Amino acid sequence: MIVRTSIVAISLLALAACGQGSKSPSKSGAAADGIQGSASAGGAVAAKQRGIANPANAPELTALLDEVRKCWDTNTSDAACPPIAKVVALAAADATRAPKLYDTLVNWIEEPSDWHIRQFAAFMLNGRITLKGARTNSAVLGRILTALKNEPAATQPRQAAQTAMQLAQLAVGYANAGAGHEATLVALVNDKTYAHPSARVEFIKLLDPKVGAGRIPMLLAIATDAHDDELVRDSAIGALGHVGEGDRAKVIEALTLIVQSDPSEKMARSSIQALAWSAGSAAIPVIMETVEKRATNGIAHAAAVALVQLASRTAQGGVDAKPIVEAALKIVNNESAGREARVYALRALKWANDSGFKPTADRLVRGRDALLATLVQQMLAEK
Repeated sequence: MIVRTSIVAISLLALAACGQGSKSPSKSGAAADGIQGSASAGGAVAAKQRGIANPANAPELTALLDEVRKCWDTNTSDAACPPIAKVVALAAADATRAPKLYDTLVNWIEEPSDWHIRQFAAFMLNGRITLKGARTNSAVLGRILTALKNEPAATQPRQAAQTAMQLAQLAVGYANAGAGHEATLVALVNDKTYAHPSARVEFIKLLDPKVGAGRIPMLLAIATDAHDDELVRDSAIGALGHVGEGDRAKVIEALTLIVQSDPSEKMARSSIQALAWSAGSAAIPVIMETVEKRATNGIAHAAAVALVQLASRTAQGGVDAKPIVEAALKIVNNESAGREARVYALRALKWANDSGFKPTADRLVRGRDALLATLVQQMLAEK
C-alpha cells in the first residue's frame, strides 16, 4: 500500500487561468460555481449505483480504474503512479471538464467494495484536484463523513486505516473552510462511532490552530477520559503540550493528574513529555516522583526524554538547568531504569552543558554493561 502525505494543492482553475492548455479559460469561473450543485447531487444516487457504478462518472476517469487498482496495490512513489499524473493532465487540458472530474472523485469515495478506489479519490481530492469554492460545500462534507463512517474496520485493516486517514484529512479541509467550522470540528473529534480511531486522531492533528475557546476543554476531556481510545487520547495529550499561556494552568493540572494516577502507562508516558513542555522545570518533581512510584523502564524512558527536551531549552534561557541535572543523574545512576533511559538521561546532562557529563560518561564506558558502554561511546564520538 502506498502511504501518502499531504501535498501542494493544484487548483484546476488556477491551471486554466494561467493558460496551461485550457480550451475555454473564460468559462472556468462558471465551471467552478457549477460544482456546488453537481457534487451534492451525487448523494441521491441509489446504493447500487454508488462509487464507480455511478452513471454520472466521467468516462475518462472510469477508463483509469484498472491502473488505479494496480498502482495503489504496489509499493511505489507518487511520481511513478500513472493515474495521478493522468488525472491532473486531464484537468489541465480542459477546465470545462473540471467539475465532472471533481464530481467523479467525490462519487468514488463512496465506492462500496474497493478500497483502492476510495483511497485514490480521497488522496486526489486532498490536494491534486481542487476547485474554487469546493470546500465550502456542506453537502460534499456530509458525503465524506458518511464514507468515513462506512469505512470497514475488519477487512483489509491496514488499508482501511490509511483510507480513513485520507478521508479524515479531507473532511477537516472542508470543515475548516465552511461556516461554523469550529463546532463542526469539535463534533467530529468527539464522535466515537467511527470504526477507525485514526479518523479522530487526524481530526485532532489537523485542527485549525486558530480554532477558538472550544478546543481546550474538548482536548482536556478526551485526554482525561480513561474509557476513550488510547490513540485518540495520545493525540489529544500531544496537542495539549503546545497550548498558549492563557490555558496552560488547567492543562498542567490535567497532565499532572494523568502522570500521577492514570491506569494506562502509555498515557502517563505521553503526559510526562507534554507536561515537561508545558510546565518546564517545574514539572520535574512530579515526573521524578512518578519514576520512583511506577518504577518501569517505560516511565523512566519517558522521563529521560522529557529531561532532554528541557535541557535543549536551557541555552535559550528561562529553564533552570539545576533540577534537570539532578534528575538526569538519578536516572543515569539507576541500573534498573533500562539502557535507553540512562543514555537519554546522559544526553540531558550533555545538553544542559553540565560539568559532570564527561566523568559520568567515562564511568559508564568502564562499567560492566558492554552494550551501555558502546552506546555511551557513540555519544562521546558525536560532534
